[in-house]
Amino acid sequence: MDPNLRSVLFPGHSIANFRGYLQAGDMNISPVGQLVMLGFPGLQVLPALAELIEHYDISGVFLFGPNIETHAQVRQLIADLQRRAPTPMLVAMDQEGGRVQQWGPPHGPILPSARDLGQRFERDLSLNALRAHGKWMGGQLADLGVNVDFAPVLDVDTCESNPIIGDRSFSADPTIAAKLALAWTAGLQDAGVLGCGKHFPGHGDTARDSHLELPIVDVDRQRLDAVELAPFRAAIAAQIPTLMTAHVVYPALDPGQPATTSHRICTQLLRHELGFKGLLFTDDLAMRGIRDGNEDLVDVSVRAINAGCDVLLSCTEHDAHPALLAGLERAWHSGQLNRDRVLESVQRVHAAKRRLGLIAQ
Repeated sequence: MDPNLRSVLFPGHSIANFRGYLQAGDMNISPVGQLVMLGFPGLQVLPALAELIEHYDISGVFLFGPNIETHAQVRQLIADLQRRAPTPMLVAMDQEGGRVQQWGPPHGPILPSARDLGQRFERDLSLNALRAHGKWMGGQLADLGVNVDFAPVLDVDTCESNPIIGDRSFSADPTIAAKLALAWTAGLQDAGVLGCGKHFPGHGDTARDSHLELPIVDVDRQRLDAVELAPFRAAIAAQIPTLMTAHVVYPALDPGQPATTSHRICTQLLRHELGFKGLLFTDDLAMRGIRDGNEDLVDVSVRAINAGCDVLLSCTEHDAHPALLAGLERAWHSGQLNRDRVLESVQRVHAAKRRLGLIAQ
């Protein structure tokens, strides 16, 4: 990133300064690195990743199982990543519990699924106990250097044949699902880790896996309000700091676009109607639900940002990352990326980093 950009974008400076810098006519400045969170291969920081972090000042990184071996190794890996970063990064994991946990056996904890926690709550758990569990798990992550957990699942478990949600949901009742998820998330955040509710506006009523194909939730708006949207509405009221989109089509909301690239869903519904002010991540852009027709990664990314997403999650297509960042820079310079939209996203990224103490207030 241009050092002049860094001087106006990062600690001690404001988005207003940056906006004025652009209005002065310097279109060579690009903040697109702050729109991207990357996955990467290996147990150490490879040169190719280090170059992208240093050159583009990327917003953050995502750790998968193949990045994880031992407690000491993960701590060292994250410390090395942060040392490379011109601006401290968001470091994320999928740590829900059950079948979705990156930090687990043999070196990490065995965690119950959300469904298990929900069923235990019906028998003998209290909301305080759920919050304590979330705080304990957040402490485990914070000790590694992870500051964002892509959890909880706010999807409602309404489809028995759902191949991707199921026991990742707290309940088939939207009110209970929200109550339990938010108690758990409060604990996570007590430990200094940001929770991320997913998958907006609801992935529970699908019989298809969005990793493999594009699902459709073809129900009316009244049903969406009563079931799918209810936990997200509660989470927004509780000021959840981040959400993640679903690569799913909702004809009642937008028949032409999956949620991730839908302005109607990401901006009109989420921001204007529901009042969400936090950071919006895409789900992984390598998933076939968003690129089922072999759509170009850069084109999909530009559409997602212009629709209202803030951070693009690209976890697995490691060889495509240089082209993605270069393509986003071209889109910035050409005006294909809406500049006001980009500045809103950068501002939200910085707000999340300030909340975590990564950059100065």
